Amino acid sequence: AMRTGMDDVRAAFRHYLEHWNGGRPFLLLGHSQGAMDLWELMKEDFDDPAVSSNLVAAYLLGMAISPEDFDAHPHLKPAMGEADTGVIVSFNSEAPEAAPSPFSGPGTYGINPLNWRTDGEPASASLHLGAVFFDETGQMTEEIPEFCSTTLDTTRGALIVEPVGGGTYDAPDLFGNGVFHMNDVYFFYHNLGENARVR
Repeated sequence: AMRTGMDDVRAAFRHYLEHWNGGRPFLLLGHSQGAMDLWELMKEDFDDPAVSSNLVAAYLLGMAISPEDFDAHPHLKPAMGEADTGVIVSFNSEAPEAAPSPFSGPGTYGINPLNWRTDGEPASASLHLGAVFFDETGQMTEEIPEFCSTTLDTTRGALIVEPVGGGTYDAPDLFGNGVFHMNDVYFFYHNLGENARVR
């Protein structure tokens, strides 16, 4: 069921490298199925230093990547801080009491997009540069600085998100109560953009 998307992503990336990249550094960003498509691309294509040497970072958000996945593909490296390069950034946003999620679980790799740590050190909302939300036409409808605090729960394999102003951001019918999968990018929109500049 995923093969068509994976093939499209691979073809688009190879076309980009051949016709548009010109030897420049590049970033990748995918969420959920898009992240899975990029993961498959990176497993196959990024063992080649001619491709991987220009990777700044791949933001593969909203998918579960385990230590075993990295062990099986040693040319792929998890981000361990704010400024390392050639790495994969990933996390899965959940409320403190979220239902079990297909996107997290014990051992799932994650990094906190507010303090860029991989341990359980909490990050306050003062580090949050702004969440951004859009309507169904793609128009920005709301921008909220200091939107949430975060803690990476390394046991659960999830980024625990606590919106300062409360609010309902999950999709219980799709993923279960408290699973913020649909907002992994929106919640951390400006922190991700700033991190790309840092890297």
